[in-house]
Amino acid sequence: MTFAATILTLYPEMFPGPLGTSLAGRALGSAWTLETRNIRDFATDKHRSVDDTPAGGGPGGSGQGSTGQAGGARAGRPGGGAGGGIAGLLGGGVASAQVSALLKMNALSYTWVAASVGSNNSAGYQLVTGFPVMAIGGFNGSDPSPTLAQFKSHVAAHKIHYFIGSRSVERSHNGSASSAAISAWVAANFTAITVDDVTISQSKPAAR
Repeated sequence: MTFAATILTLYPEMFPGPLGTSLAGRALGSAWTLETRNIRDFATDKHRSVDDTPAGGGPGGSGQGSTGQAGGARAGRPGGGAGGGIAGLLGGGVASAQVSALLKMNALSYTWVAASVGSNNSAGYQLVTGFPVMAIGGFNGSDPSPTLAQFKSHVAAHKIHYFIGSRSVERSHNGSASSAAISAWVAANFTAITVDDVTISQSKPAAR
C-alpha cells in the first residue's frame, strides 16, 4: 500500500527538500507519494490573502481557516470538511465555534482545558481556543506518557476539565496501552456529551 502525503504550504518549491534525501528520498515515488498545494490558490479575495489577525487583535498574524479548509477539502483530507485551517491539515482536531466555546468555559480554573490522545489532535484545539490541551501519548498516542496513574492524579487535582475523543487516532490503531487505559477510564468515570459530532467528556467539577 502506497502512502500519499499532501502538504498545504505557501512555498511548494521547498519540497520535497529533506524529504527527497536518504531512505525517504529513495522510497519517494514507490513506497510513498508527495503532492504540494499552494494555500494562496484557495484565497477568495483579489489580493489572494491567506493571513488574518490573531484572536484578540494586535500585531502578528495567523492562517485563515477558510483557505486551509478549502485546500484540505480539495486534497481529500478529513480536516477539510469542518473547521479547516492549520488544525485540520493533518486530519487532527478541528474545533467548531460551539466546541471552542465549551472548552473555554472556566478555562482559567484548570491547567489544561482538555486532554486528547495525540499531539496532532490536541494541537488543533489548543490553537483555536488559545488554552493548553494535554497531548496524551505524544504525536500519535503511541508513547506511554502520561500513565493512567499520572492522569488520574491530574484529574483528582482538578487540573484537567475535558477529555476529547480522537477518531483519527482510534482509526490508526497506534495508541499505546497507556492511552487505551486512559480512554477506557475516562469512558467509565467522565460524563460524555456530543458537540458538533465531537465526543467531549467532562471531569467532575472542581471544588469551590
